Amino acid sequence: MRNLINTLAIVFVIGMAISCKKDKTTNVNFENPVQAASKNTTLLDSTRNYPGFDFYEIGTKIYFSKAGKVTKLGCRSGNTGNFVVSFWDFESSALLAQTTVNVTDKTKYFYSAITPIEIVPTKRYIISLNNNNAGVPADYWVCYKKEANPDGIDFNIYPFNIGSVTFEAPYGKTSATAVFPSNPLSPWNFLAGADVQFEYE
Repeated sequence: MRNLINTLAIVFVIGMAISCKKDKTTNVNFENPVQAASKNTTLLDSTRNYPGFDFYEIGTKIYFSKAGKVTKLGCRSGNTGNFVVSFWDFESSALLAQTTVNVTDKTKYFYSAITPIEIVPTKRYIISLNNNNAGVPADYWVCYKKEANPDGIDFNIYPFNIGSVTFEAPYGKTSATAVFPSNPLSPWNFLAGADVQFEYE
């Protein structure tokens, strides 16, 4: 029991260290929650690059536990190229911010600055990515959790939290242009594409 408690404590500390960083030049804390979740192998132990058979707007419904600002939008894609990343108000479907992110390495996350968005704690948002890469559907990254069952997959990983952000559900929509992703997707997959930079003091 003592060893189990010590192990859980270590996992918690590592998770917080990954999810929260500090900009030494401004003394502001920041988090890149989707990137942090995709690296949390205790929570999501498997990753797959899915083929882009069609054009999709794919993202995740989230909320923040504290006040702060979203200052950057970013993404990782299964292919290099330029991708439109959007930040939406979930309740009204209003577009709050949008930018194009240049991905030069499909294994890494890249970010572009936006006009800062003031975050309201517990208000629901969606961060999404359109996989249209110069007229070609790009591949996209999905993380999931393996289980000891015949299917080998945990079919409901939501909700879960990383740092100051809680992930509630994946959403998507078939579209070659950026559009509010209104359709709920299967809760076994975590769409490890679109991300934000969340800053707070």
